[in-house]
This record gives sequence, C-alpha cells and structure tokens, in this order.
Amino acid sequence: MPHIITGIDIGVKRIQTMIAEWNDNDARMIIRGIGDVESEGVRRGDIIDREAIILPLQKSIEQASRMAGMKVSSAFFSYGGTGLQSLTARGLIVLPYASGGEITHRDVERVLDASYTSIVPHHNKEVLHRFPIVFRVDKDLITRNPVGISGSRLEAETLFVMAMSQHVERIAEAAERVGVGVDAVIASPLALARSLLSKHKKEVGVMALDIGAGTIGAAIFEEGLPISIQTFPVGAQAITHDIAIGLRIGLDEAEKQKK
Repeated sequence: MPHIITGIDIGVKRIQTMIAEWNDNDARMIIRGIGDVESEGVRRGDIIDREAIILPLQKSIEQASRMAGMKVSSAFFSYGGTGLQSLTARGLIVLPYASGGEITHRDVERVLDASYTSIVPHHNKEVLHRFPIVFRVDKDLITRNPVGISGSRLEAETLFVMAMSQHVERIAEAAERVGVGVDAVIASPLALARSLLSKHKKEVGVMALDIGAGTIGAAIFEEGLPISIQTFPVGAQAITHDIAIGLRIGLDEAEKQKK
C-alpha cells in the first residue's frame, strides 16, 4: 500500500515542504509535491515571531499541495535551532533474575527510563530522540542487545537528543494555526544524516555537517550510532555580513560574491 508522507523544514531563509509517496511493494519514494518560499520570523533556527511565520508556512504547504493534488493533514517537522543538543547518560537497574532468568524487552525499557531519570531535572527541555549506545550485564558483558541474556544487574549508556520545550511548542503552535498536525519533530542533523550517509560510513565514523543560513548542524556517527548531535549559532548569513562590511557593499551584492 502507498503511504503519503509530508516533511516541513522551517529555516532561517526558506520554508520548504515536500510531499512524498512511499510504496512498500517496490520500496521506492516518489516526490509528489514541493513548496519553497522565503521565510520570516525565524532567527538562528528558532521561531521568534509567531505571527510572521504563519503566512510563509501556509504558502509553502499550499505550493506542495497544489503540485501533489492533495491536502496536507499532518507532517514531520525538522528542528535545527540553537537549543538543540545531545548528552549521554547512564542508567542502572537490579534484575529480579537471581535464579537465572533472561533479560526481557521490558527490562530494557526500564533501564533506558533509568538513564533518562539520571539527567532530570530538565524541565525546560524535551527529548526528541533516544539512542541506546551500549548495555552492560553484571558489569562485564558488553552488548548492543541484552534481551535473552541472563544476569542480575543491567546498565545502559544512552544518547538523548534534546531541544528547548518552548521552541518545539512554537513549531506545534504554527502547525496548528495552518491546520496541520505534527507527526513528530525531528532533529535536522539526524534527518540530513539519514538522507546522505550510508550504513558503511556510519560504521567507520563520519560527520554530517549542515551549513544553514543561521546555524550549523553537526551529527557524528561511530560504529553505526550517533554519538553527538549539536547546532552552533553561526551560519552562511554571517559570511555574507562579513563580506558586506569588509568590502563596504550591499547585502545582495555580498551574497553574490559569497556564492
């Protein structure tokens, strides 16, 4: 059966929408519609003017909808603002299997929850993604998947990708204003890495670097897993401004010189 998926990226310079169709039978994605309009009300990846963002967001969605011949009811939104960060946390639980019982999926969820508890309080932050990096059973056995292994103590090292709650809420608020539901908010560096990097590159170690207008996003992978997700408050606009000041020219001309 075909599945319709919509992705929206609210950037500093552009708001881009893509409607795609995924077919399970031949495992192909077909782009059905694209919307690309100039952005307003966004600085360093974060929505700062709630009113200014509504019209360009609506126009971007409408462009993609007309091209695809279908209405957008919900979408995946990317987020790459300066409030995005990752951190690694450890969790530990004692297992009730002294008699030799095996670790279950429920035990894995419990130890991952314990990892999250170790980084609380983070009242003003929201977890976008959670990646188990490694598990330890009884301190000695290190594994990626502990299910089925017998032990009395389970530890987990987990990478959490987090964003400021207020920035995620503003995305949801903007989506609601234009009548679109939020399927999920995805960290932009991870979305970029998913589209660009092969499994082999992630195994041997690689960084995906996204130089945007207002921010630079980085996703670092090692042994197939993300080990760091970060954004930095500088982007291509800063280069344009430096050229304009250094050469004493207008921003439009500076943009041309930069390119």
